[in-house]
Amino acid sequence: MKRSLALLLGVVVACGGSSASVDGASGGSSGGGASSGGAVTPGDEHAALQLKLVDDVTVQDIAIFQAVRVNVVKAGERVAAEGAPIVAGRRGVIRVYVQPNDGVSRAVTCVLSVKVGGKQLEAKKVTKTISAPSDDAKPATVFDFDLKPEEVTADLSYSVSLVADDATPAASAPATSDARYPRAGDFEALGATESSSVVKVVLVPVQYMADGSGRLPDVSEDQVEVFRQTMLSLYPVAKVDITVREPFVWQNAIGGNGSGWDTILNAITRLRSQDRAPADVYYYGAFAPRTSFGSFCSQGCVTGLSSLVQNPADSMMRASVGVGYTGPRSAETMAHEIGHAHGRPHAPCGGAQGTDPSWPTGAAYKNATLGTWGFNIIDGTFINPGAGASQPHDMMSYCDPTWISDYQFNALFQRVVAVNGTQAFIAPAPGSAPQPQKSRSYRIAAVDGAGNLAFDAGPAIQLDREPVGEIRSLRFVGKNAAYLPVASNAHFFPYDHLPGGTLLVPEPATSYEAVEFQGKTFKR
Repeated sequence: MKRSLALLLGVVVACGGSSASVDGASGGSSGGGASSGGAVTPGDEHAALQLKLVDDVTVQDIAIFQAVRVNVVKAGERVAAEGAPIVAGRRGVIRVYVQPNDGVSRAVTCVLSVKVGGKQLEAKKVTKTISAPSDDAKPATVFDFDLKPEEVTADLSYSVSLVADDATPAASAPATSDARYPRAGDFEALGATESSSVVKVVLVPVQYMADGSGRLPDVSEDQVEVFRQTMLSLYPVAKVDITVREPFVWQNAIGGNGSGWDTILNAITRLRSQDRAPADVYYYGAFAPRTSFGSFCSQGCVTGLSSLVQNPADSMMRASVGVGYTGPRSAETMAHEIGHAHGRPHAPCGGAQGTDPSWPTGAAYKNATLGTWGFNIIDGTFINPGAGASQPHDMMSYCDPTWISDYQFNALFQRVVAVNGTQAFIAPAPGSAPQPQKSRSYRIAAVDGAGNLAFDAGPAIQLDREPVGEIRSLRFVGKNAAYLPVASNAHFFPYDHLPGGTLLVPEPATSYEAVEFQGKTFKR
């Protein structure tokens, strides 16, 4: 990452009218607008039908927010979840949009009834004075209902009713009404997706010895929680697990201009393999080459690096590195770099190279803007996609401020599902059962922008199957400059912020002294 991202906290609208708080992992909700929250004790599963429905305000749209807006009802009709998935086990806010008749200005109570596991929960209610159509930018015109993580299940179903007075029984319940959804008053599945929805990170504190200081990054409990909350707010998961590893001593210099970054990235990649990390675990090396972020990045700098891991089967490449100073900048860098390790290219803004060729072309996504409203599950604030200087951009871009687009949220979800279904890319431990395929040794090498190759000084890594990265041919050179009999394929993984990338070179059965790569010969 070539500059620190600024996590969007300024362009927000407080979430109003929520009737339930969330647990510590997801933060609380904040009040706002002309609303009041409460609960309706259910009599039977259609308790809301027994209340007097309004006849001059219509349920128009319904959406759920878990980081981005996901529409589930439009113009009174159910739609397939648009733009992004609904993640089971993750905090969400259901937002109900209404349309009053012309000239109407009245108090309306919106009742949300929810079933989880076939059991109807205590209904939630919000009362507001409605005089204009709902608009995300006007909190007083929408109805918000907070759902705890445990309420967002794959079998969650719901219904919404607009009532004139939640204490006044109706003479009879109409067969259908535009003042409720579904119109017939039954329950409808929300459509949350059940998955192994977790991102696991091993945070590696790199002890920086290049200047003799032995300086360590900030991996205090408070800073690790900043890392965790930042990742959780942006990633489409129910949980982010961060484990702090024992320090990794590093003797080489790391410069703000990008020097030394490829070497430390390859070292963390090798460390991940040596630790026999499970396939679904990401390693993140954090370090502090100077005493403060300001002194390290006073005139712009590289703040993070990762390989772009395009295939989820390449688990051995789930390694990234970045600065580890106190505060949100380092956490935002982690979210960005681990995004690359999830196979996500740059979003097209700020001069980023290697941008996503599939980035949406619509006006709502121009310059890597979000495409829709966002929501921070940690602090309960809504994020306006807006315009002007405060307009947020996707977290994988180079533009500030940042949030996550619905396009990126969906793409990350697909990768998380794939990663959590992959098998380990590690050699069997001594005495363990044999693996389906024979393990093989690979040497890690850095390739710079000019095609020059430099082998990592550490030992080879053991993989139980061939990587899937880009194929690059090379030849091994033995004694007396003689080629070994068989040419071989190495596997290339491009860097995200620097030219070049990492090359995994299979070790041949016969000893060798050099390799010929892209017309040049390099000593082992």
